[in-house]
Amino acid sequence: MILRLMRCGIVFEMPRRKKQSDLEILVELFLDGLKAIEWLIYHLFKFLTWIIKLLLKKNTIDPNSHHSSTSKLTWSPPWEAKPGVVRQNWNLSLLNELEWKRFEEVVSEYYRLLGYRSEITRMGADGGVDVILYQHGADTPAIIIQCKSWSQKVGVKAVRELYGVMAADQIGYGVFATTSTYTQEAIDWADGKRLQLLSGEDLISAFNKLPKDQRKALLNFALLGDYSTPTCPSCNQKMVKRTASRGKSAGSSFWGCRNYPRCKQTFKILTHRRVGF
Repeated sequence: MILRLMRCGIVFEMPRRKKQSDLEILVELFLDGLKAIEWLIYHLFKFLTWIIKLLLKKNTIDPNSHHSSTSKLTWSPPWEAKPGVVRQNWNLSLLNELEWKRFEEVVSEYYRLLGYRSEITRMGADGGVDVILYQHGADTPAIIIQCKSWSQKVGVKAVRELYGVMAADQIGYGVFATTSTYTQEAIDWADGKRLQLLSGEDLISAFNKLPKDQRKALLNFALLGDYSTPTCPSCNQKMVKRTASRGKSAGSSFWGCRNYPRCKQTFKILTHRRVGF
């Protein structure tokens, strides 16, 4: 059909719009929707391409930079030493950074480097013995060692307990190793007995007298992984820092077992060093 219009003496002919069915209208709308989706996908792809190019450009290392072109971004655990800090020797500060279990392991490893077969005895209540030393090829212990990662002085009671285990198990020699020192009473009581009391300073001196390669190996052993977060003596898992919510200690922080409430083992947190086991 042609629609004839006359305006100003001129006749215009326009095609009459064909009446569409509902189905034709739906098809037309569907096609229009597809075109809109196609347009959206196209521009989204362009946007993502631009973002990727921007990121690649940002991560490209300037060849004039002091950084290596092959360097990568890596995550460093919070317990790792700061960049540029290389530990060559032992000192008392480092010894006090070690959690109680790592301290026992370091003492055991030290005697292994000296030539003994060294075994750590347990987790939990120890009965006065942490490390047992054997001469190679021997089945009976040559030396037993008690370790205390403490900030306070070791008293005579703890020393007597170790000596009692020596007598009961017929062990010929005992060593008490601590990160701190001993009371004068403990020193006097151990005098003349087959019992050696090693303070933190004694241990540092002994560690640093090792040959260079062994001293470095012992340092690497001590500083491997998380060496400062205390281990739960009952569960043998690293503890977590918690904050007391009630009671006299409300607001104060402490180390708690991650298996709470099944395990309620806790350690205090001190500003100068951690309390050992």
